[in-house]
Amino acid sequence: MDVGVRLLALALLALSVLAPSATASAGDLDPTFSSDGKVTTLSSSDTFVPRAVAVQGDGRIVVAGYSCDDATCGPTGNSSFRLMRFTPDGGLDTDFGVGGTVTTAVGAGRSQAFDALIEADGAIVAAGVASSNPSDPGSFAVVRYRPDGSLDQSFGPGGRVVTPLRPGFDAIADLVEQPDGRLVAVGQAEGPGARTRYALARYSRVGTLDPSFGTDGVAIVGSADPYAFAAAGALLPDGRIVALGASGSSDQIEAYRFGGARVTVDGQPDRPAWTLPVGSSYSFANAAVAVGDGRVLAAGVGTDGAGRPAMALVRTWAGDALDPSWDGDGVALVGAGDGAAAADVLLQPDGAAVAAGHVASQSSYLFALARFGADGALDRGFGRDGLVTTSFAPATVARATAVARQPDGRLVVAGLVCAGGSGAQCSGGTARLALARYLSEPGPSPPSGPGTTAPTAPTAPTAPIVRPAAPFVGLPAVVRARHGRVRVRLRCLQARRCRGTVSIARLRKGHRALLLGRHTASVPGRHRRTVSLRLRRGLGRSSRIRARLSFRGRDAAGRVRSVSRSALLRH
Repeated sequence: MDVGVRLLALALLALSVLAPSATASAGDLDPTFSSDGKVTTLSSSDTFVPRAVAVQGDGRIVVAGYSCDDATCGPTGNSSFRLMRFTPDGGLDTDFGVGGTVTTAVGAGRSQAFDALIEADGAIVAAGVASSNPSDPGSFAVVRYRPDGSLDQSFGPGGRVVTPLRPGFDAIADLVEQPDGRLVAVGQAEGPGARTRYALARYSRVGTLDPSFGTDGVAIVGSADPYAFAAAGALLPDGRIVALGASGSSDQIEAYRFGGARVTVDGQPDRPAWTLPVGSSYSFANAAVAVGDGRVLAAGVGTDGAGRPAMALVRTWAGDALDPSWDGDGVALVGAGDGAAAADVLLQPDGAAVAAGHVASQSSYLFALARFGADGALDRGFGRDGLVTTSFAPATVARATAVARQPDGRLVVAGLVCAGGSGAQCSGGTARLALARYLSEPGPSPPSGPGTTAPTAPTAPTAPIVRPAAPFVGLPAVVRARHGRVRVRLRCLQARRCRGTVSIARLRKGHRALLLGRHTASVPGRHRRTVSLRLRRGLGRSSRIRARLSFRGRDAAGRVRSVSRSALLRH
């Protein structure tokens, strides 16, 4: 599936509305930005799919994505890189490009930007996919612009570089800038038999591939699964680069498992590609940021015990080992409405993390912004118990795809809004730009009195927010069977004893999970205990089986809780 469609189609979003407040609070829309905190191009006739946002040193805001010559902006057809720049107060910056907009055709026919960054000298680099010739399904594409939006002629041929990696579809999803100014592009490469792999390429300051990286500037890392892609990259303190996304048995979302690969400073595989148990079924990463001490925080989608998609914030050591100091087990899930997803993440100077994405309720979609403390718990002082949602009337579909922080701490979020049509991809309609700015800390009351109008809350229907409960029970990622029994190491994460039933079921593609065994368990608070389950069925010849571990019991508040995760059963 096309990266542009896949990463934008992490759909399933929802609605929740905040009542207007007498005083400005953290998470409120900034009334000094375009008078109500929001900007859209709903009145424009041009299709525009925004994918990235960055703030320049002078406070001006650059949004990057792609426009289309036809209305669909689908995986095929003519399209172009597009950048728009806004002034700090939300107006279109007419000093940039033509009337505030730059449109760049790259390659032959199709070109789409999926990420952008601003370099130290003010130059803007956008990257994504372009066709090197009419028969090319897609190749790595990088374009460098001067601060005024003109193409940087010193970068590649005419400011544009298109790099085919393999015969199939190749695309950049993220850019990582090294301290020396070299750029590492992170994405996917498709080889023979439609097998897709993690792919990285390093470019010099003038746009040439760096021959000291990987093989002739390119590193391709395979996965045990036939399908793998990287949506995000992070630079570790020792120079290694982590690529995160997902791998699976197919390109269907239900087959995705949060995964990644890591390469050395010279582009050699640092270890085999991996997957991590995130949520109860499918999961994947959309964005990542290096914490600075060797840890990486990723944002994407995980599923709760009921199988509903939720914002997933996953903190790891070097990408491949969950950090249990983050929300108890390395994974923080935030659900709302019918489902939620995180598309981007950033770290604040105080260690708090902000994720941007969307929530869904039936056919309606809203911007969603969540803030987490340094320990992975939702920041209850931000918005409504840590979560903020925003509509863009009269549109019923609005999805955030990127977030950036201004030097003064305010948060700028970009995404798409649908002019007509329905669903996450604006089916039957067209995509437009949506931009919002939020206060990060409490501020003065919005102006009131004669001649002023206080911002009002969006008029979308309210859906209940499903707030994450306190940590309960931790389950292992790998269990072993021996002599007809499975030993499960349980971890009680609360202060009071965890009592309940632990069970294990075999996951079978196309069939309901097959229960293998269950047993009652009692684990002292803040302790670990191993429980032995007698298997009711044979495991067959395979030595590695995907299974679902579950624990059901009452937590410290007396509520019935169910915790489950996908695990590897070895025997």
